[in-house]
Amino acid sequence: MPKSSFATELFERLCANRTPQETFDELKRIAESQTAESDWLEFKSAEDWPSKDPQIKSQWSKALSAFANAEGGVLIWGICCERDASGVDVSRSILPVSGIEAFVSRLDQLRPDATDPPLQNVIVKAAPNPTMQDEGLIVCFIPESLFKPHRAEFSGHHFYVRIGSHSSPLRPGTLRQLFWSRGRSIVVPFVECELKPNRSFPGNYCFEFQVWLRNQGSQTARDLFVVVNRSPPGQMWPSKDWVPISGYGEKAAFETRRLLHPGAHLYFFGTEFSQINAESGNPGAKIKSGPMEVVFDFRIFATDQAPIHAICKFSKEEIEGKAPKTAQIIDDLEW
Repeated sequence: MPKSSFATELFERLCANRTPQETFDELKRIAESQTAESDWLEFKSAEDWPSKDPQIKSQWSKALSAFANAEGGVLIWGICCERDASGVDVSRSILPVSGIEAFVSRLDQLRPDATDPPLQNVIVKAAPNPTMQDEGLIVCFIPESLFKPHRAEFSGHHFYVRIGSHSSPLRPGTLRQLFWSRGRSIVVPFVECELKPNRSFPGNYCFEFQVWLRNQGSQTARDLFVVVNRSPPGQMWPSKDWVPISGYGEKAAFETRRLLHPGAHLYFFGTEFSQINAESGNPGAKIKSGPMEVVFDFRIFATDQAPIHAICKFSKEEIEGKAPKTAQIIDDLEW
């Protein structure tokens, strides 16, 4: 069994050390207790199978892609669900699958071609209805993949990911990170805020920000090139390891030949916002005047790394709290 997760724990609770009848009874209880679908649980009916085989084929392909590209999940066939008042899909009743042995065989037959690349370690178990011959419920364990992303070959050739109770198409930035995540560097900025004497107005105090880069990937980052836009605009003082590059207008661009190894930090630059004046030099200083928000916008490029767009935004309360903050990676690379 793959690494422990909510999906593996749920599958083991349903199937491990249980007879098929006990599994059927537990699934029936889940169906009738209005259980909500989630990041790792999905219900599907298989009504009118095999006449609706193309629909089953598409649903199976989509579920394999979505759960494999997330943290794994459990798909249960033979349970009807509908959306409740809050918009969440919840189970309502069982609608056992007819011809369950043939249905299990069909899922096994489809699986090698349902995703690209094919997904390994999928487990499909039948739970026959003890009162009706050759019908019942089917439990499928779909593990998180070590080789994501997986494309759904029978569902529009899209890449899906499980988010809440829905299997949604992967956004381009997330897909880019998945393609580049194995054996790559992932350089992410983090920013520290300090109260310092104001360099522009001696005798006053201001909030100064120190920006570092951290490699969260598994490979060394080489040939780093970073374009930064800060709001409000102002001067930046890079460390001696960084060389300024012209031609980016109001934005600042820098490059370095320093290597950034996995787990290591590299100091980038310091900057102060002279427009933000602190009322005094005491540790609990409050903003006296100036903008109530500070934003750093980063575009980070490195050899063997997908381009990264990251934003670090400080509210007034976060500036005054002076807590370090890691930039958030977002999906687009638009300016």
